Order: sequence, then C-alpha cells, then structure tokens
Amino acid sequence: MKKYLFTLLLSASFIGLFANIHNPKSQKIANYANISVAQARDTILTRINDPWFVILDVRTPTEYASLHLEEGVSLDFYAADFSAKLAALNRDKIYLLHCASGGRSAQVYTMMQNLNFQTVYNMLGGTNAWVNAAYPTVTSVAPVLGLLCDTAVNFNNTPVNATDSVKITLTNAANDTLRFMNITDLSGTDFSTDFDTNTTLFGALDYSFYIYYTPTDLFADSLVFTVQTNGGAAQFTLHGTATPATNINRTDFTGVNVFNDLNNRQIVLTADGGQKISFSLYDMGGKLMLASYLFEKQVIDCASFKNGIYFLSLKTSENIKTYKLPLFY
Repeated sequence: MKKYLFTLLLSASFIGLFANIHNPKSQKIANYANISVAQARDTILTRINDPWFVILDVRTPTEYASLHLEEGVSLDFYAADFSAKLAALNRDKIYLLHCASGGRSAQVYTMMQNLNFQTVYNMLGGTNAWVNAAYPTVTSVAPVLGLLCDTAVNFNNTPVNATDSVKITLTNAANDTLRFMNITDLSGTDFSTDFDTNTTLFGALDYSFYIYYTPTDLFADSLVFTVQTNGGAAQFTLHGTATPATNINRTDFTGVNVFNDLNNRQIVLTADGGQKISFSLYDMGGKLMLASYLFEKQVIDCASFKNGIYFLSLKTSENIKTYKLPLFY
C-alpha cells in the first residue's frame, strides 16, 4: 500500500494542478505537466490506494534496487524491449514519471505523449532531487491487487438459456509480481468465467476476463465471486435476472444490433453507418469460424454449425465486446 503518512497541505497555486484530473475511465482531455518533487509528493498523497495511479521509474534495475519511491514500478529505459513494454501499458492511467536526475524521464515523457497516454507527470530532478528533499525511499517490493472496474456485476433480463457477459479488469497496483492463487468455484451456478489462474502481472500491468451469465430458469440469481492473489483479495457481487427464452437480441454495443435468430439458424448483425466494426466468431474450442467486417448488415448462416456455445467478438477502434451465444436448434 502507499503508506506515506504526511499531513497534506496544498498551496492555492498547486491545487490547480489537480483541477483537471478526473476519473480516467471517463477522461477525454490529456493532461501533461513537468512538476517538482514537492508536487510529486503531494500527487502521491492524493492518490493513495488509487489503482489508476502508477509511479513509473525508468532507471536501471541496479539504480532501482538501491532505492526507489514506495510502489514505484521499474521499467528500464536502456532495455531492448523498453519501447514495447511502455506501449503495452494502460494509457488511461495516471503516471508519475521519473529517473535519477531528469534526462531519461524527459525523453520518456515525450514518448508517452506521442503514444497518447492520457495523464503523465514528469518529476523534475528525479530521485536525486527527491532524496535531497529528505522524502522517503524504500528498497522493498510487493504486489497489490487493484480493481479497474465495479465490484457489483448485474445482468438484467437475460433470456433463459441465452448468455450475457461482463468484462472485469484487474491490475497490479504495486511493483512485485502479482499471482492469482484461487477464485470462487462457479460450477453448479448459472454464472461462469474464462478467468485464467495461471496469469501473472508485474507492476502496472492489467488482466481482463469475463463473467458470463446463462440463466436456466426464471428465478433470480445472486452470489459473491472472490479472486485471491498474493497481493490481496477482491470480492464481486453477481446478480442476474431472467426473462422467458426467445430469439436473442442484443443492442448494448454502441450502434450495433446482434440478433441470434434460432428459428432460422442464423446470426444477424446490423450497425449504424459510419463505423468500421470487425467481428469474429469462435466455437467453444477457440476455433475461428468466421472473421469479417460489419458495415451495415451481415447475416451469418449457422445451418452447418454444430449445436453448442459460440463466442462473437465485436471490435471498433475504441471498444470491444464479446458475446457468448448458444446455438441450439
């Protein structure tokens, strides 16, 4: 955890630095600033336990091991794969960037702007200035489980024997390897998941999985789903309500209608004009059945498909949605 125990006294001039910081999930305007170590310290204090906040340390592993800011994540600027690792980070998070004195972080600061990261603060003077200001450092590392999603998962009015899905995103909010130890066994319930317990996350990296709801009757369903890691545990409350079984019609992906026409053994996709939408259909074994682009309307003939569960993935430049569709005729 971020355990800096200072009394936070923000000056009137510094308060303005935070005026434009919003929830990263809804943030649209990018925020970039070069800040002093005093401002960096106050940024850390205001973001205690915020999984959207990352202290990014671009010094070498040797420099990092000698001392670092608590929960600072090491990403070696001189590593051959540095650019690839930087590009793989979640660009909606808030990053406090630093090196030893400011030279390397200045270059990374520009790189992150070019990659369209939403919020990046570059700490001027780096750890040298931080230490000179007598601010605390540590040598320890530890993982911390963070949530980038709501813990209440609701499925409303899902047709009996149809399947709805919700995406869950977890993150390592600290700086050692996060390992998933155990999850709630959902067998025997109307809920299921594609969670992979073999996943590991280093600091600042994310992992997404899906919770699926396939009601078998009209009774409401509710349970608590738990994820246990070496960096803490998280509980999700799952609720589901059902409606009588019909052909399945989904409209919750912006501008797209997905109609699973069980009567005619086909899936009908329609979309508003002006969007470039790709779609892929997989069977339960992960075999790709069809991949194409949707512009206005696409009819997928399923007459030759075996009965079973299929996964339909829709993707635009900004969004992705996966449906778990039963094809039983």
